[in-house]
Amino acid sequence: MMTNLILASSKRLTRPALLALVVASGIAIMGTTSAVANPVAPTILAQSQGATISIAEAMERAQERFEGTVIEAVLDTGRPHERTDIVYALRMLTPRGDILRIRVDGRDGAILEADGRGLVEARRRP
Repeated sequence: MMTNLILASSKRLTRPALLALVVASGIAIMGTTSAVANPVAPTILAQSQGATISIAEAMERAQERFEGTVIEAVLDTGRPHERTDIVYALRMLTPRGDILRIRVDGRDGAILEADGRGLVEARRRP
């Protein structure tokens, strides 16, 4: 009976919602520590969705533009105004202890959005 419920509800899910469900179930099975320590599974999933850069490359792009350490990296779907299907949503801890939220395009590595307290101070100068 539970299987029928899941199958019936999955017919109504959009592709991004189904992707989120698959990612969430994979993290629940692997455990949060394993998912962070082993970035291969998210990279394979991202590439299957059309990403041309890996999650490690997205983190590198963010660290090229901002001082700090990436503390979280999540595969996300693009928002309508971003005009891309796949985005890496990153959280970065700055040297001052502030948290930045950075969105990186999964196709070309462009920084789509960055916000958070201390953003100007954390920005690397060219």
